[in-house]
Amino acid sequence: MQIQQGITLENKDNDDKSFYAKSMAKAAGVICRFLRIMPYGLASNPPPGSWVTLFGSCSGNNVFYGFESEFKDRKRELKPGEVCLFNPLTGAQVYLKENGGIDLNTANVTIEVTADGAVTINVPSGLKLEGNLTVNGTITGDEAIIGDIPFTTHLHPYAEIPMGKLTTEPPTIIAVPPPDNWEDIEI
Repeated sequence: MQIQQGITLENKDNDDKSFYAKSMAKAAGVICRFLRIMPYGLASNPPPGSWVTLFGSCSGNNVFYGFESEFKDRKRELKPGEVCLFNPLTGAQVYLKENGGIDLNTANVTIEVTADGAVTINVPSGLKLEGNLTVNGTITGDEAIIGDIPFTTHLHPYAEIPMGKLTTEPPTIIAVPPPDNWEDIEI
């Protein structure tokens, strides 16, 4: 068996539904074709210039199989048991931490899920949720704007009198349980 390090020149995804993706590399000064082997459940199309380890037979039939990697741009300082799936071109990554946490990172978005279930989402350009949102707990923030109406400074006119208009104060949220006789109170 022959083992060589090389540089990928071209990758063709396996559009013909064959088991292997067909690729070309330069190893030991020779251009050779190889069949790219990918781990179960993962698919990739490494760009030209990626490192490849080629395995081939010495029988002269020049059939090579290769595993490509991008070790120079990999996530560094992984602890034992940690896994990082990443895209060297964009920097996006899914990082499975040794403590059970998960980090999802793109160029502008970070999502961190800790082992105890806390989730932090950092989205500088805003977060859009579509569909229904159910919250069992407290929502905390600096301001709530519904439509174009800010919650903390919104005023309601509630009466007009000869001297002018009366308006409400900005709303204050106070958690007060209803009285026991709330049904008997006239409004």
